[in-house]
Amino acid sequence: MAERRVETPREYYSHPEVARSILRHLGNTEELPEVLSLLECEKEFHYIDSEYLAISNPEIKNQKDRSPARSVKPWEIPAYLRHNPVSEIFRSLWSRDSKVRVGHPGAQIIPWDVEYFNLPSPGYAFIDQREVFEKMEPAFQEMEATFGHYGIQHMTVMTGRGYHFLTQVPSVSPVMQDLIEIGNVIEEPVSSLQRQVPMFSKRDRPVPPNSQLAYKGANRLMQYVFGQTINNARAKSVLPIEISDRGEEGISFDETGYVRHLGTAVSGTLGSIYMKPLIKEAYYVPNTRLITRIARNVGGQEIDEVPALIQVRQNYKKSVDNLAQSGGFIPDGSAGVARLIKDYKRSELRQLHLALDNEPGDPPEKWRETYRKDDYAWIKDINTHLHEKVMNANPLLLQPDDLNYFINTIYDAWGAQLSSAGHIAALMRSIYEDNFGWGSRFSRHDSATAHATAWTAIILGQRFEKR
Repeated sequence: MAERRVETPREYYSHPEVARSILRHLGNTEELPEVLSLLECEKEFHYIDSEYLAISNPEIKNQKDRSPARSVKPWEIPAYLRHNPVSEIFRSLWSRDSKVRVGHPGAQIIPWDVEYFNLPSPGYAFIDQREVFEKMEPAFQEMEATFGHYGIQHMTVMTGRGYHFLTQVPSVSPVMQDLIEIGNVIEEPVSSLQRQVPMFSKRDRPVPPNSQLAYKGANRLMQYVFGQTINNARAKSVLPIEISDRGEEGISFDETGYVRHLGTAVSGTLGSIYMKPLIKEAYYVPNTRLITRIARNVGGQEIDEVPALIQVRQNYKKSVDNLAQSGGFIPDGSAGVARLIKDYKRSELRQLHLALDNEPGDPPEKWRETYRKDDYAWIKDINTHLHEKVMNANPLLLQPDDLNYFINTIYDAWGAQLSSAGHIAALMRSIYEDNFGWGSRFSRHDSATAHATAWTAIILGQRFEKR
């Protein structure tokens, strides 16, 4: 029999191994037919565990004002791919499980995201791919060492500019209750928001409170792992390694999942074509092949090393072989995550998280007499430069460097006490909800609250990194 041709996006997504790996990655554990194409498998998409999917391509970008992706019902994916196979698939981090009781979370996927950034030349990651990934190797190895230390079974996916380290805690695992307890509380207005289904949403139901708490707990564990790993990686890296895109070029241990609540959180799918260079002009590099999301490591077994993987992800046929080796499934990391949780619960970072939960700062009705009093004039007593940043909050207090300076300076001025963390988050929220010309930036969902609380946790959390 002649070898199957795989030279175009349509032929790639039509290949049985690609369909099988993507469906497995999305949580379909049913027996799959031998003849399988992602363009023709509406039935199989009914059995995935992702609450919804999103699809991205240049056509959708041109149709939408803000987002280059569209949320869709899972079984709509084949029709979208038939229409335009030059597309990327994202899965919701909100999982469902028909076998568990109502209100109990489905599996919780935990996705650590490590990526290269270059602000003057965002597309550089696609100009010299081997150089970029070889510079990332110390960060990759240190992350793998941390997972090895805890015995966390995981899959490492090579993305466009870095890696996703993926594990999951199944709904039936005893560790799920630990994640829920770590999440602790759901802030307003997130809890109110999640009691309703947004208009025009592809989501059929409110987000169950325990699902949101498990997701919040997962984000807190991700922050802890990054804090335990980052300084070892820095000691071996030729590039700066930051918790966000600070500076001109470096590696980001990305904690911005904090900013999203579970109903809006998504992650790229293993096997999907990576579309960012065609979606965002700054990343576009002429004469560069489309690349695929492939696996580097599954369950502690490395599939290939960087030089070979760079070639694989630019070749549809080789990508098919890689996916076949990966199996697609995200491993159950419960046993290792349980060990991780024991260390996290003893950490100073845990105390910061509890302070943010238990002492949330002043409510909005008091802001006029507290944080916003006399146009934030009290901040001048701390630092006139700080007050200038507030008066120019848009754009300064959206930028990581300025946020770091602002939050750390306020924290130190208030005595560097954990009890002030909630007040800093509330202060930031009061600024984001003030009249600084934000436009629609903070008008959707719980944006201002999430942005303020997340960045307070991210920035103050760096004080508790392992030295």
